[in-house]
Amino acid sequence: AKQEIILASGGGYIRIADGIVECGAPDKIIQRAAVWQKFGGQSMRLAAQSWESADFSYTPKAIHSYDGSALPGQKLAIKAEDADSQTFSTSEDGKSVLMKQVDVVTDKLRFEEGK
Repeated sequence: AKQEIILASGGGYIRIADGIVECGAPDKIIQRAAVWQKFGGQSMRLAAQSWESADFSYTPKAIHSYDGSALPGQKLAIKAEDADSQTFSTSEDGKSVLMKQVDVVTDKLRFEEGK
């Protein structure tokens, strides 16, 4: 289901929906900041990876299904609900990197190269 947030007052508004932030005003938009930085587009999921902490997180781990032993050096492809895809390798203990999230998610994980 699509979700949308609209904050409106005096004809001005901020609308957030489908990964787009839209601002509008009948007169002017004023921004006050010591520094204004503009970066390329990025989803909240990717931005969360650089945060010091996040509300939710998980660490993918590759193990043998028959004995539970770690699978080091495996390439894992993780595809998020927002269709973003990232590839990571497992360490000696079979773990990949910590995946920080802003909410509960359903990611799809698969082994690269059919291993």
